[in-house]
Amino acid sequence: MTNSFTSSQNLNNRLVKGLDGNGEVVTNWDFDVLFGGGGILCSTEDLIKFANAQFNPKNKELALTRKPTFDIDESMKIGYGWHILKQIKVLIGFGIMEELAVILLLWL
Repeated sequence: MTNSFTSSQNLNNRLVKGLDGNGEVVTNWDFDVLFGGGGILCSTEDLIKFANAQFNPKNKELALTRKPTFDIDESMKIGYGWHILKQIKVLIGFGIMEELAVILLLWL
């Protein structure tokens, strides 16, 4: 994955500027404390590579991230980095930044 970054600094025209509710450009967040919940910036191409790697049956290490480690209730469990919804068979990965939520849904 050659288009993934942990900082928005020095990306110039490689990063789409975010807008607020009034259409005004807002600054990007560079996480430190909450880095695991949204600290990686990537292209669509790299996001697809990540999703493909998640479900490659040969990748036993990434399979561990989808193993439930905590039960919320009968319909939802938590894995390392995933919300696992049993009834609709979907994994949800997400990051939240101010008014922007990024969600990756993977149907099983």
